Amino acid sequence: MGVRSNPIFHQLIGRALTDRRFREALLRSPREAIREYPLTAQERELIASVRASSLEDFSRQLDERTPALSPSSSSGQAPGEAPATRPEVDRRVEGTDLSARRAA
Repeated sequence: MGVRSNPIFHQLIGRALTDRRFREALLRSPREAIREYPLTAQERELIASVRASSLEDFSRQLDERTPALSPSSSSGQAPGEAPATRPEVDRRVEGTDLSARRAA
């Protein structure tokens, strides 16, 4: 799956790139920094387990650990099912409904 293919992980890293306070909080206390994000328990634990001193290292570790999440555990679908969309996550991205972009 990787950081780039998970919209909420992509959003976290993007925000950390542009928001110094969020970046510092993410590096200092990931569990606290992500409390407002709609993540699964497994995604929360994965992010909280990262220990990094730079955003580059944080992103690398997250990307390396993300393949350990099976698509079914991340999306809630059974093995073999089509990937489920996560509209609640899509709408969180700066109030933009990404599903409209996907359809275009």
